[in-house]
Amino acid sequence: MHRLAHYTLRLMSAVPEPVAAPSPPPVEPCADCGAELTGPYCAQCGAKRFSRDEQQFQPYMKKLLLERLHLDGRLWRTLWLLVSRPGFLTVEAHSGRFGPYLSARKLFLLVGALYFLFGSGTFYRLDVMMADGAERYQAFVEYSAREQGVEPAVHREHLEARFQRVNKLVQLGGVLLLACALPLLYRQPRRYFGEHLTFALHVAVFRFLVGAVGQPFRPLLGTWVPSFSLVNLAFLIYVGIALRRVYGGSWVATWAKALVLCLIAIATVFLSIGAGMSSVFFLWR
Repeated sequence: MHRLAHYTLRLMSAVPEPVAAPSPPPVEPCADCGAELTGPYCAQCGAKRFSRDEQQFQPYMKKLLLERLHLDGRLWRTLWLLVSRPGFLTVEAHSGRFGPYLSARKLFLLVGALYFLFGSGTFYRLDVMMADGAERYQAFVEYSAREQGVEPAVHREHLEARFQRVNKLVQLGGVLLLACALPLLYRQPRRYFGEHLTFALHVAVFRFLVGAVGQPFRPLLGTWVPSFSLVNLAFLIYVGIALRRVYGGSWVATWAKALVLCLIAIATVFLSIGAGMSSVFFLWR
């Protein structure tokens, strides 16, 4: 009996004491939508988990370069496919494949901003366009400067800035004209407006690119006509190939529709110039 009790005590002492289960980590809400985070990204809105350590210099600059400016290869891949394969990116976007490429909206905003910021566009500068009537334009600047009570040189810069601002806004609005023309040209099969707008954004980016390439030739040639003609010829060929890939149809009908879109783009250019000059000469007060 003594041995049995001793053996029982040894067995009881060998049983490990219950260990308390580790408490679950505190639930961290998403900084954007407030949903519970279960990983590095929010399952509700897709926002990345915020970490204060990312505000340090090296992580912050890396995020700025790789994500904000899209210098992770997607920008260059997207631009290359945009130029080398007209309409391909639109087809990919219509199929829901967005991952490997920049979206049409981001690409348009980025390239358009760079074009209007660094591409001076000598044909679209008011002082260059008024070169033939330089004396009359200078007289107008001096007269309106006296009315405003400012120096003529300062007022001239203000007028140029107003012309550029209105000119660029109208050119950007021309993308909507292209998007609105597409449902009229392609009624069957019916597509959503966003699908037409994606195509219009892509071809507008190409026009920005080919326009930037054609700008340096204007001072060399001494006139805007050859460079303007080459830019629109390249745009016409590009739009025709892109329309065929995205919308299908016969080549004859496709080239006719491409010509219509090209004429709309050309009309937008002259409309933007006219609107810009109107803002200077008629609305300067």
